[in-house]
Amino acid sequence: MNQAQHIEVSLDRQTTQQIAVNCLRLKTSIDVVRWLSFQGCAFRGHDESFGLKNHGNFLEFLSLLALYDEKVEDVLKSAPQNTSYTSSTIQKEILQIYANRVRNVIREEIGDRKFSIIVSEARDMNAQFIVVRSHNKKEDVTVEHQYRVNIFFATIDTELQELKSMFNEHVVELLTLTTTLDPKEFFKLFDIDKIFILVNTFYLEDISHQEKKCLPYELKHYELDACKHPDLRKISTLSKLCKSLVERGNSVMYPFADRLIHLILTLPVSTTSSERAFSAMKIVKTRLRCKIEDDFLRSSLVVYIEK
Repeated sequence: MNQAQHIEVSLDRQTTQQIAVNCLRLKTSIDVVRWLSFQGCAFRGHDESFGLKNHGNFLEFLSLLALYDEKVEDVLKSAPQNTSYTSSTIQKEILQIYANRVRNVIREEIGDRKFSIIVSEARDMNAQFIVVRSHNKKEDVTVEHQYRVNIFFATIDTELQELKSMFNEHVVELLTLTTTLDPKEFFKLFDIDKIFILVNTFYLEDISHQEKKCLPYELKHYELDACKHPDLRKISTLSKLCKSLVERGNSVMYPFADRLIHLILTLPVSTTSSERAFSAMKIVKTRLRCKIEDDFLRSSLVVYIEK
């Protein structure tokens, strides 16, 4: 019997071809899911029934790819109903896998670090802001007076009220205490007592009890050495100070101070990430997608934000 015509060889050849075809179908669906999620676009249409002109972004994108790739067109047309890889369930599973991979990368980047402070600066959208300003009744009210009192001052009051609503007392205290390590104006704001308040109030889990005992001695040496150093006194930003401490080897000499600076530098990143998530939600969950499922929305936001 001819070995090339043996039934096992024939079945193995067909199996290999079928695997390649299925991989191409799946890869095409994966690429479409990735592109749509990166752009924050909807996946499904209102009605995907056969014969309609618009079947939603996902299916229409697949059709567009098939126009420019004969292999993709062949495998999509010849796909059995149960292995087409175009159903909404498959779309959600692919997106969830993407989201899980993104979360795993974030976990690996964070590792064992305890930089987990997130300051919520998003103001309450349901809050009502009432601005009241009274003035004596005057018959000779000029246009300039009308502008200054009724428009200009009222606008300033509204802006101030909104700024105050964004920061509660806890956040204001945190932001105020973090300035104690700011190198501006030759470390003018450096205050060991306030640094202790900062540690005991906000960073209890980041510095152990034994390290707190060594902290005052280290801060005194830091004040006499680093704060008086001519090169460091020229620095005006906390990020440049952190980089300079590492380059000069001071981060090893003053590990607790270096750790505090790193913790403070994570605050802008945390607050920005929090605000960016709220902004992205408005893009992904639009008025036309108000019924999107929670799990699907969560996966879409993770991929869209971390793209």
